[in-house]
Amino acid sequence: MSVDQSACYSDIYMNSSVVIATIAGLCGMLGWGVGDFFAKKTIDIVGDLATLAWAHVAGIGILLLLCAGKFAGSTQSLSDSLPHGSHEIGGLLFFGALQATVYFFVYRAFAVGKVSLLNPVFSTYSGLVVILSVVVFGETLHITQLLLVTATFIGVLLMSIEFGLENRRVFSSENIMGLGSIVIATLLASVWTLLWAHFVANKDWLVYATVMYTAMFVTILLICAVQKINLHITDRTLWK
Repeated sequence: MSVDQSACYSDIYMNSSVVIATIAGLCGMLGWGVGDFFAKKTIDIVGDLATLAWAHVAGIGILLLLCAGKFAGSTQSLSDSLPHGSHEIGGLLFFGALQATVYFFVYRAFAVGKVSLLNPVFSTYSGLVVILSVVVFGETLHITQLLLVTATFIGVLLMSIEFGLENRRVFSSENIMGLGSIVIATLLASVWTLLWAHFVANKDWLVYATVMYTAMFVTILLICAVQKINLHITDRTLWK
């Protein structure tokens, strides 16, 4: 293979990776938006922790189905993809517990505030991830990328402002109920995302995500047990 052919294949691979990453990001954005909307509707009826627990039962079920489908017709062994060693297992337990903590604060904020104001604030964690990536890992951004990230970051924050004459203190805790909890969740989510991206690199992300998600669910159950939360759902219409 000539040098020109190798460069061509490399460019095609890079472009495909960017397209896949972009589509995955958009699907994740759609999933989070719809999920948070229905979470708020359920939280208002059964509470934040009960909603958090049962929502992640559904999440684990979907991840297990995806894993089953992946390995059903594949020559790849599941045991080869599972985490090995105390470092990797401990890491997944850590990420699961940290993710549970993130959503504990997110759902706690949703329980007392407006999703339309709180969710944009939480979304700013992605901008913090960019900043941390540059500062901690020395990643570089072109000036155009930096300007776009800045514009997006400011735009998301502006979505959380209630414009009106009766209250000028738009970012006070009195004006946005649940702001303190959502800020904590935002900071933790930015750290989680940055560390998780490096932890799961060159590994079977689906298997690792399933194990991490399971650890997250166990942490949520422990929180419910400590706080003596009743997880019984009497209204069957909520299951949908």
